[in-house]
Amino acid sequence: MLIHVDDDGIGIPPEEREHIFSAFTRLDRSRDRSTGGYGLGLAIARRVLELHGGTAKADASPLGGARFTLSWKARQ
Repeated sequence: MLIHVDDDGIGIPPEEREHIFSAFTRLDRSRDRSTGGYGLGLAIARRVLELHGGTAKADASPLGGARFTLSWKARQ
């Protein structure tokens, strides 16, 4: 299975694309603890996918922002 999630925002700099999957990482200061962000969502999503033999990665979107790609093997 493969899912792409694209946005047309500012994107993620190439040097930060792997780092954003680390726990407590927040690139955007407007999403800090005072506004409810803890920087755990992407770390948790990647770990769940890995536990199921899948992957999560970030790239550039054809819409101009970020593209998140989630992949895993479908069960038969």
